[in-house]
Order: sequence, then C-alpha cells, then structure tokens
Amino acid sequence: GGADVLAGAVIGTYLHSNRKIAAVVVLASGVESVATDVAMQVAAMHPEYLKPEDVPAEVIGKEQDIYRQQLVSENKPAEMIAKILPGKLEKFYSEVCLVKQKFIKDDKLTIEQYLAQNQASHQMTYHAYNDLRESLLHLHVYNLVFHLYSELHSLQGLQQYGNQLQVTMQEKYY
Repeated sequence: GGADVLAGAVIGTYLHSNRKIAAVVVLASGVESVATDVAMQVAAMHPEYLKPEDVPAEVIGKEQDIYRQQLVSENKPAEMIAKILPGKLEKFYSEVCLVKQKFIKDDKLTIEQYLAQNQASHQMTYHAYNDLRESLLHLHVYNLVFHLYSELHSLQGLQQYGNQLQVTMQEKYY
C-alpha cells in the first residue's frame, strides 16, 4: 500500500452510489461545494490530465497524426487540414482535460467556466479511486472524510497552518 497526501485550502470528496468509485479534489481557493462538484466530475468523466498544457507532446503528436490521416483519407486539401486540426485537438482536450470538459451538472459550462463563475481557483490537484473492492472503499473514503473533519475541527480554522490542510488516505490493494 501507500498513502496519498493531499494539501490545499478547499477539499471536496465524492463517493459514487455504486461505492466502487471515489474522487478527491483539492482547490487552492473556493468553497467545498464547488470542490465536491468537481470531484463528482472526476469520478464520472475520468480525466487523464488537468489542463491541455499537461498533455505530453508525444500524445498530442499521436493525436495529430491520427486526425491528419483521417483527413487525408477523406481527400481534404492540405490547407483545409491545417484549419481543421486545431478544432480536432480542442475536441480531444475537452475529452481528456478536466478543466476543458463539459460540466456534468450543466453542459453549457466547462469546468474552467464553472470554477471562474464560482470564484474558485483553477489551481488544483485531484485523484480518482476506481474499481476498488467495496469493503476497502468504504474504509478508505470514510477514513478520508473522518480525517478531513476531525482535522478541520481540531484546527479551529485553517489560518493556523496558512490554509494548508493535509489529509492522508491509506490505500490497501490486495
């Protein structure tokens, strides 16, 4: 096993109703309800990256090659391909990057727009826990929530630690 140490000002957790998927989101600023909504998004949509800048160049290169081959096979002229490629990449980002995904509670907004609308920071970390054994997941998520609330209550406000709250979630895979 190992432990994830998550630090930040605002922590949101989400446990899916099947009790097999959980997510934790830590925002640099914002409110817990927004962090919880984003945690639900992470659990539902499984983003691979936070933002487009986090996608490795080789992954972008492979995607561009695939799109280029598709467009060439459709007999699109080179100048048209050059205009179409950026849009194809944007669509790719909207699938794999959390901040570019359509918000599951309101698909007129991206996560980026939802955060901005709620004065929440785009600076965040997140972790999804998928396909864990049901009993272990119960244990982990309730441990996490217990740690979070016991620490919050014992701190008498986050100011004491410069808004750094650390939560440890023990993982036990067998």
